[in-house]
Amino acid sequence: MTSTSRKGLLTAWLNVPPEHEEEFNRWYNTEHIQERVGIPGFLNGRRYLSLEGEPKYFALYELETPDAVYSEAYKRVRQNPTPWNRKIEALFQDFVRNVYEEIFSYGSSSPQGAPYVLTVRVGVAPEKENEFNAWYNEDHIPALLKVGGVRSGKRYRAVEGTPKYLAVYELDNPEVIKSEAWVKARDYGRTSVIWPHLQGLQRNVGKLLFQLSK
Repeated sequence: MTSTSRKGLLTAWLNVPPEHEEEFNRWYNTEHIQERVGIPGFLNGRRYLSLEGEPKYFALYELETPDAVYSEAYKRVRQNPTPWNRKIEALFQDFVRNVYEEIFSYGSSSPQGAPYVLTVRVGVAPEKENEFNAWYNEDHIPALLKVGGVRSGKRYRAVEGTPKYLAVYELDNPEVIKSEAWVKARDYGRTSVIWPHLQGLQRNVGKLLFQLSK
């Protein structure tokens, strides 16, 4: 099943000093994610620990539309942080915040999410952008979704932040992307033609730490 929509995604990528990780995780699970998901237009929030790639932590918030992060309700929350929020955010390292709009999805994503995800952030040479999108939608994601253990694949284009494109794959387990079937599917179709034109590729394999839905 394929679909296109203007659903949104807010992403946050960061590290924190090891000595503050316990409090950081407690704050995120008990205050921060609760606060964000309570904002109108936010559908859910999921936190991950990177098993592969950097930074160590990342969060994905699904939005009704990207406009949710430009609403007065969202601005009020950001402009009036709690004391705990100010304390923890001062510890953030390597922080990257992006806003995306969904441009393509394939497969079935359950409301409960998946225990693991693969995220791929990437740019592409402007003159190859049309070919890149055709390859991704017609060759790459459909081939990868035929691999056992891959539940869904979604693509996003940046509204705010870089790289311009993000793909998120829901996985049953992290070993899926090491399988022979995955490697064969990854290289299917026009991959060899498109690959030299990719820019700044960043890949993370994440283990679900915590999630909250409306």
